[in-house]
Amino acid sequence: MFESFRKSRWVGFLLMLPIFIFFVISGVSGFMQFREADSGVAKVDGMPITAQELEAAHREKLDQYRQMFGANFDPKMFDTPRMRAATLDTIIADRTLERAVVHEKVEIGNDQLREQIRAIPAFQKDGRFDYDTYKLLLQSRGYTEASFEERMRADLGKQTLVRGLTDSAFLPDSVAQRMYQLSEEQRQVRLQRFAPADFAAKVALAPDAVESYYKAHASDFSTSETLKAEYLVLTPDDIAGQIAISPGDVKTYYEQNQSRFKVPEEVHASHILLTAGKDGSAPDKDAARRKADELLKRLRASPGDLAKLAKEFSKDPGSAEKGGDLGWFGRGMMVKPFEDAAFALKPGETSKVVESDFGFHIIHVAERRGGGIKTFDDAKAGIESDLRREQAQKKFPEAAEQFTNMVYEQSDSLQPAADRFRLKVQTIDALTRRGLPAAQGQPNVFGPALTSALFGAESLAKKRNVAAVEVGANALASGRVVEYRPSALKPLDEVRGAIKAKLELAEATRLARAAGDERLKALRAKPDESGFEAPIEVTRDKPQNLPPPARIAMMQLPADKLPAYAGVDVEGGAYAIAKVVAVQAPEKIDEQRRTTERESWVHAIGTSDNDGLVQTLRARYGAKILKPELVAGSGAAAPVNPE
Repeated sequence: MFESFRKSRWVGFLLMLPIFIFFVISGVSGFMQFREADSGVAKVDGMPITAQELEAAHREKLDQYRQMFGANFDPKMFDTPRMRAATLDTIIADRTLERAVVHEKVEIGNDQLREQIRAIPAFQKDGRFDYDTYKLLLQSRGYTEASFEERMRADLGKQTLVRGLTDSAFLPDSVAQRMYQLSEEQRQVRLQRFAPADFAAKVALAPDAVESYYKAHASDFSTSETLKAEYLVLTPDDIAGQIAISPGDVKTYYEQNQSRFKVPEEVHASHILLTAGKDGSAPDKDAARRKADELLKRLRASPGDLAKLAKEFSKDPGSAEKGGDLGWFGRGMMVKPFEDAAFALKPGETSKVVESDFGFHIIHVAERRGGGIKTFDDAKAGIESDLRREQAQKKFPEAAEQFTNMVYEQSDSLQPAADRFRLKVQTIDALTRRGLPAAQGQPNVFGPALTSALFGAESLAKKRNVAAVEVGANALASGRVVEYRPSALKPLDEVRGAIKAKLELAEATRLARAAGDERLKALRAKPDESGFEAPIEVTRDKPQNLPPPARIAMMQLPADKLPAYAGVDVEGGAYAIAKVVAVQAPEKIDEQRRTTERESWVHAIGTSDNDGLVQTLRARYGAKILKPELVAGSGAAAPVNPE
């Protein structure tokens, strides 16, 4: 779509040539054996999902969790068969929708595709789609225009398919009305709390309780294994810094791409807006026009009164308080009649009365700027940077191969690779298996790929360079262990106090809950008022600082027989008895709120229907896991084949 041409037929011939040679050498049976060996971990509609696809998606998900949780991220909690199974389930669902789009012939037109691409902020410059930015960003992510458009078209097709079902979700009025009443219901509640602190004096730990807990939970008191490592990172920016651009190339680029250096034309304008209707300055359109003509005469007689008249008469809420000042704006930012009039004025000029869909405008232009071409001197630095970046992207694959070979072949040091690519050998200390989150705007160097390589058995034993790994889009890294510090158990005396406090709190909490349960049984047998706090008013949306479990328990108590009691957990680990004294339905219906809530409920129903759709399509297109051993190992965690 954005390409000037597509590939010719001879390219397809060249792509088929290796397959032809493979048939000649290995024969048809050899090719079929190759296909069977690479049949993947699952299939949908006869098409395989490869182990490489699963691994890439799983590592991407781990990276997302690492960035989300930062230093609290523990790979052992997430890199599990259960999580791998969930990743495969997501891929199967996505692939199922892709096949449904093909079979149902869901088509995305070029105009719709073009509009979606142009709306992506990453492809915009100064608020508008910029083709050069688009090309450069695709190149940096390893896409061609054709492959990116194909992916976008597929994604839009899936969205269209799912939206058709979601938008058809239905909720009867009677059900919606009842759900609204329940959501707005107010309950008067009184609490009686049983705090662990009130039972601390009754706690008596066994003499060996601390030692027993220490032995049973030794892993909780072990220091993390850490290492000190050296590392190198290679990116296209490193290559760009070594590229020399000749002044002649810069000049030629400037002369051949003049359209890129146009300075957008802008005006700094103010206006007065007159509208008709009960909220305007006149009862009808003719009266508004006459009022505008009158203000224009006053303004021509006294040009300095623009701000005063705008504050008094203008009906534009965004600019009236600022004396009608609209600031700087370019073409395409205002309605066409307004834009045409504003850009026809010279600085200091005031327009005639201009009519638009909003009403009648009087426009005054104070300043103009832009509209010409950037001078070569102003554009030169940017051109040099762009040309370096462009050449660096082209040279990076070759540099990446050299980098990979050097860190492998000269594995006792990173310095040769650092010297070759003018990089600095960096050092990190106290690295754990959790790695580190990515720095803002930088590749996640110590994501799962490099971190797991450094903590590999061979890396720890030999302290040689690990193989270069991808740590981001167009970013390679290697490292070597300098010093390894294994995990060690902290001495009991160091953690004795913390263990004792934890056990005492747990026992006090148990005593508090036991006392609360006993009191609850007594109240249900014979209600009384003693020990309860002052009443509070609680709704589902106004929980009065009560945690969700407590609020849910109180709202689920039957309203036909009061008082009603429930045991609930509250703040600080305390246990409480909630006594519902009264239940009150909403006095009046907030129609806007009811409509909003109904829409959210309908959306939830649509989402549930979407899940059902995916399961139906999985069965229809024969979604099947071929190698459950790659994701199984945690019982029900693995996805279930539809058959």
